[in-house]
Amino acid sequence: MPVKNIHALCVLTILFLFFSTNSPAQIKNTNYTIQWKKVEDLVNKGLTKSALEEVSKIYEAAKKSKNDPQIIRALIYQVNLKQNIEEEQKLFHH
Repeated sequence: MPVKNIHALCVLTILFLFFSTNSPAQIKNTNYTIQWKKVEDLVNKGLTKSALEEVSKIYEAAKKSKNDPQIIRALIYQVNLKQNIEEEQKLFHH
């Protein structure tokens, strides 16, 4: 796993732990569990572009419901997935 991915995973873990306290936001977060599982499955299958599309859907839903923790998580995932796509494209074009 590249260092950038490990760093991003650490940041995601910290943010997740920070926002997973007992609060109204936690109730909202449970609505996203299935969507994030789908993203994880797509990433594990190497379907980065499809995962990015799903994250974009999560981001839009979170923005609409003003769910800041999910917005932040989606933004971080978007950056990470876009970097992965760029790296994949560089590998295949060389």
